[in-house]
Amino acid sequence: MKGAKARPAELPEGAVDSDSWCTDAETARLLGHFSTDPCSNARSHIQADESFALERGQDGLLKAWGWSVYVNPPYSDPLPWARRLAAHRGPWVALVKSDPTTR
Repeated sequence: MKGAKARPAELPEGAVDSDSWCTDAETARLLGHFSTDPCSNARSHIQADESFALERGQDGLLKAWGWSVYVNPPYSDPLPWARRLAAHRGPWVALVKSDPTTR
């Protein structure tokens, strides 16, 4: 499986692109705790026993996932994450962009 794309270098310091968008704190609180957050980043509000982030050199698609999984995949390429979730045997939640105007 192809890993998530790295954050574009041309973004100004502190900018956030749609591939590193975070779930807001209130939604994260309502969702509760997960075993694994394979699409994490330094700004994440998701509570998880284990998290993986590209900015830490970790490709969550290649790591072992725990029982319950929260995935907020890069919006530019969610398909590999959807495929991995389809094969996952535990409970999971995925936050994906639903925009019919994109490819």
